[in-house]
Amino acid sequence: MMLKTIRNLALAFLAPAVLVSSSYAASIGIINGSFESPVVGPGFVLRNAGSPLLTGWEITAGSIDHIGTYWEAAAGIQSVDLTGSSLGTIRQLISVPISGDVTISFAMAGNPDDSFKIKTLEVSLIGNGIPFSFDAQGFTRANMGWEYKTATFSGVVAGDYYLQFKSTTTDGAPFFGAALDDVSASVTVPEGGMTVVLLGMSISAMGLARRFVR
Repeated sequence: MMLKTIRNLALAFLAPAVLVSSSYAASIGIINGSFESPVVGPGFVLRNAGSPLLTGWEITAGSIDHIGTYWEAAAGIQSVDLTGSSLGTIRQLISVPISGDVTISFAMAGNPDDSFKIKTLEVSLIGNGIPFSFDAQGFTRANMGWEYKTATFSGVVAGDYYLQFKSTTTDGAPFFGAALDDVSASVTVPEGGMTVVLLGMSISAMGLARRFVR
């Protein structure tokens, strides 16, 4: 009876290794991804490089506007204009728990207060940044037209990396840049990767069963 039970347990480990062929995703923690802290309130606040007042983020260049209820947010009630009085850059150190493809998701819009409507930014994690643009034509503070974007970085080895957002809007700058909100991240093990992991677990389980048989 005991041998049968152990054998069944080993087979239970083996079955997922045979059946799993889809990719596996794990979330990556982002601090203050929707820029709700600290509370700004009505209007907005200019924050310059070096300011500690953007929880979880470093402002490493230029300046940004931390937007309160000045315009509609994508999530919560606050967001960021990546161009304050100059082109701004923010970054956050994130921990990638397993090796795989890292996807950064974020909401993007554009400051609607000027006549130059194409707003641009760049997202980087490893190597060169990935550019994104948003056409703010026809949108208003009450209806920002937020769009969700994704930036994928392939073959990232588990470890700590700086996730960076950089304003690249030149038309209309300073003061009117790309709006950013609701930042999140995940890592995906490519298809077949988890099968290998589970197969290793299965082999270990079979070895355990053999030891009990002896």
